[in-house]
Amino acid sequence: MPFYDKISLNKFHFERLAFIRGVGCDWIAGRVPKDWGESVDLANMIVEKLPTKKMNRTELLDYCQDAQVDVSVATILAWGGMKVSHGKRVSSPAVWERLIPIAKELKLGKICRRCAYKILARFRAQNPGCGLGPAYFTKLIYFLDPKHNGYIMDQWTSLSVNLLFSRSERSIVYLTTNIYRGRRTDTVSDKNLPGDYDCFCLCIEELAKSLQTEDPSQAEEWIFSKGGRQPAPWRKYVLANRPIKK
Repeated sequence: MPFYDKISLNKFHFERLAFIRGVGCDWIAGRVPKDWGESVDLANMIVEKLPTKKMNRTELLDYCQDAQVDVSVATILAWGGMKVSHGKRVSSPAVWERLIPIAKELKLGKICRRCAYKILARFRAQNPGCGLGPAYFTKLIYFLDPKHNGYIMDQWTSLSVNLLFSRSERSIVYLTTNIYRGRRTDTVSDKNLPGDYDCFCLCIEELAKSLQTEDPSQAEEWIFSKGGRQPAPWRKYVLANRPIKK
């Protein structure tokens, strides 16, 4: 692969994805934005403008084109299913008032995805406990930037990319694995640098070419798949093949 040395596509896992891609991937967000906004104590002037129904990904993309930036940010976080406890940290005035100017810069489309990641990672470092990690701030990058070429790097897309692409020295995305009450989570680590995010995005674009789709975000949506009590085939495959916690 030309974009980074010593990275290769795992043909075995890729063939499985190519066979089942897109099955069960059209899902609706987990939270109604207005209800979520009220639960995390957002300002009334924002809450009253939030959508009153759940959205799918395409609807959210369309919505964010014209919506007020702070309303878009809240809607994106609700779409992603952010926990109320984390949402209350993000919505606290000290954090929110620093976040929205960054979101406005993203909406202008003048920041490359690598720089956007750097800015938001620095924001997280400067606001410890803000509740906004890479899995969520890459959602802001994707939906707010009109180029839509900074893709969502959450645990499921990261696990998928790490499964589909091999790197000689390390995985593409650093993940932190935890098990609590028998449930495993693979959190996107703060160790990931802007270059790691760019590499992840390049993998998504390379995957789109291999899957013969012109829209890389479609490939990203396919590998995110669908979870819940009845996970889609690719999500089941990732769950069965992710690395064993040592």
